[in-house]
Amino acid sequence: MDNLNLFFNPIIIGISVTIILIAILAVLTSPFLNKLKMGRTEDIQKQEENLPPISIVLYAHEQTTTLAQNLPVLLEQTYPSSYQVIVVTDKDNLGTEDLMKQLCSKYPHLYVIYLPTSSRYMSRRKLAITLGVKAAQTEWIVITEPTCKPHHTSWLTAVAYHLNDSVGFVMGYAALSNDTPKSWQFEHAMQAYHRLCAAKHQHAWSTNSPNIALRKSMFMENDGFRNNLRFARGEYDFLVNEYACKTTTDIAISEEEWLYEDEQSKEEWRNLHTNFLAIHSKLHGHVGYRTKMFFYSLLPYISIIISFLGIAGGIIQQQWILLCASVLALLLLIILRTLLAKRVNKLLENPIGTASLFFHEIAYCWHSISYRFQYWRADKVSFSSHKL
Repeated sequence: MDNLNLFFNPIIIGISVTIILIAILAVLTSPFLNKLKMGRTEDIQKQEENLPPISIVLYAHEQTTTLAQNLPVLLEQTYPSSYQVIVVTDKDNLGTEDLMKQLCSKYPHLYVIYLPTSSRYMSRRKLAITLGVKAAQTEWIVITEPTCKPHHTSWLTAVAYHLNDSVGFVMGYAALSNDTPKSWQFEHAMQAYHRLCAAKHQHAWSTNSPNIALRKSMFMENDGFRNNLRFARGEYDFLVNEYACKTTTDIAISEEEWLYEDEQSKEEWRNLHTNFLAIHSKLHGHVGYRTKMFFYSLLPYISIIISFLGIAGGIIQQQWILLCASVLALLLLIILRTLLAKRVNKLLENPIGTASLFFHEIAYCWHSISYRFQYWRADKVSFSSHKL
């Protein structure tokens, strides 16, 4: 009887249930829990002859080689309606000027705008985008980077299916190069998926993919980047945060709608994150995102620690219910979070092995801490466009 009471000790049972519940809670905080469907629904598809004219705007800064590799792919889209590509670049770059002259002679729908040699109190990137949008002869504007290119000549057509009368903003996905470190690919996909899910539910607040479309009229009526001129970067985040909430937002996540980014250097990757940390407090919705990411990062560690403590206690005290519950909790955490990550990994075609997905999730916390440390050490003046 004493052995039976020891076996069914209510305190041990309570602890065991708590350990399992914490593991389940750690699974429920995963940003991969939400579901996005690949492909377009029939009700948003339009006949090709009704697709709108589009302007593609991009800013190139000392990127002659990159433009030579990627720009022709944008210029050779098989788009049934009219479209133009507007490249905004810096003056006095002879290599870029020569390349633009060559391409303009071959592609009549390519237009080039040269920036003045200096611009105070405004980010050159924001100035470039503003000039490109103003110069556009179409209502719909697609904004991207010279480092991005589609893999399909039907990319623009696929994106254009979303540009209907009921939509004012479209968020797309930009995949990283397969040569990019796996930890970067995982982090990029996780953050992109979280932001796309938010946009799907009309709560768009940010993007980490330079692949967006918006209406020129909306941009001009609201004075473009007026509310965030003092920041050197963050142009895509600010466009989403400022304009996606003013209208109906759609997402373009079919594989043919993706753009593919060139491989980034460590410095570029670091700057990407430190620049985001410099602006994120100015974005509406960042508090909810930070809260979710905090629990997403913290709860797995709590679950793992108490599961191992439960296993150790169960073995030492011969509490087999506690031991079994702790092992079950650990398996639930690892298996379920791996399955959720695998689903998104497959959706976004990341070349990351299933066995390593859980470890990438666990490592995300330390990467976040590293970015914050790098931001803390950085010269804050470098994040501002107001340099005297």
